[in-house]
Amino acid sequence: MLERIPYYEVFELGKRLFPDASKVVILADGGSSSNFVAGTFQEDYLDLESQPLEVLNFIQIQTFAAWKATVLEYQDEADIIAILNFHLLRDEDGSIVPSGEVVEWMIENNMLPELGLVSEWAEEGMLVSAGNSGYKTGIYAGVLGGEVLNGLDPGTVPIIDAKEIDAKYNLERAGILGIEFPPGELVSAAEVFHTIGAEK
Repeated sequence: MLERIPYYEVFELGKRLFPDASKVVILADGGSSSNFVAGTFQEDYLDLESQPLEVLNFIQIQTFAAWKATVLEYQDEADIIAILNFHLLRDEDGSIVPSGEVVEWMIENNMLPELGLVSEWAEEGMLVSAGNSGYKTGIYAGVLGGEVLNGLDPGTVPIIDAKEIDAKYNLERAGILGIEFPPGELVSAAEVFHTIGAEK
């Protein structure tokens, strides 16, 4: 199983939720998984013929101080801040900053909609997050693995990209930003959270 970020589908969701938006900046920490995603970004999104949102920049950030400065810098340049990962940012002593502290700072200082590129980020407090379903992917991998153990030739298994995403919303964050989501989007959501930090 190789997880690729479904940029087109996630940014298509962002465009649907925020029709006036046209520009997005992508922020990521400096972790190894972020490095891999950054390496495939060109072929996964920039090489597409059509793009729902123009990506201003894909920025990998090592420190929390640099993260803060970057978020503030793009307040007047971007319409949406897309967040790949924020769990390996370091403080001035080199220690990893707790994710809750990053979210708390974002809530207090970021006035742009956040669009997480991993579906779990809405639970932590980001406005919207969408991405591959770990649950559905895990079931598929388990079933396929069982079939291979029962004799299925792996060379005959087609490569499948379902291009389906789980979308999740944080209504407390939406209230802070003064955003109301269309009821249809909430009904079709994988999960809706009513508080920052996770109560559904």
